[in-house]
Amino acid sequence: MDLKKALFKDRSKAYLIDLSKKVGNDQGIFDQLWLLMFEKDHDTSFRSAYLMEFCTEHNPTLLDKYMPNIAKEAKHIRSPSVKRHFGKVLSNKTIPDKETMKMLDICYQWILSPDDPVAVKVHAMQIAFNIVLKKDNELKEEFIQTLKLCIELTPTAGIYSRANKLMKKLRK
Repeated sequence: MDLKKALFKDRSKAYLIDLSKKVGNDQGIFDQLWLLMFEKDHDTSFRSAYLMEFCTEHNPTLLDKYMPNIAKEAKHIRSPSVKRHFGKVLSNKTIPDKETMKMLDICYQWILSPDDPVAVKVHAMQIAFNIVLKKDNELKEEFIQTLKLCIELTPTAGIYSRANKLMKKLRK
């Protein structure tokens, strides 16, 4: 399958969902998709990330081989569109212990970035929350302060709602 060509055959969500079913649990095709997600061409990287989201919904283990270096991979993502899909997928995964602090740092960067949209920030909040829950109380307070700062910097209903929901859970 010429995956790059297939990404652009039809631009609908329904088509990408069908394409994700064709990828199925084929790690080789998913590996091609993974590489396409890091291409410089915005449309290619965006469509690849969008498809990756659907593929991992059906087959979460496809991402497992990339998890040991996930922070390194995340660090290279510049497109907010790719960050959004990548963040959504990672918000449902367990970050490996050796990657947690690096990933937490990346999440803080995304949460506080003036350039990233609300959806990227919300997914980064969830990833960071999942990491902080596994760590000590010192990180919890730091994360709460980061959420408060995010509310100040990006005062939207979505940010306010998610940040307060996570802070409430941390304070229990």
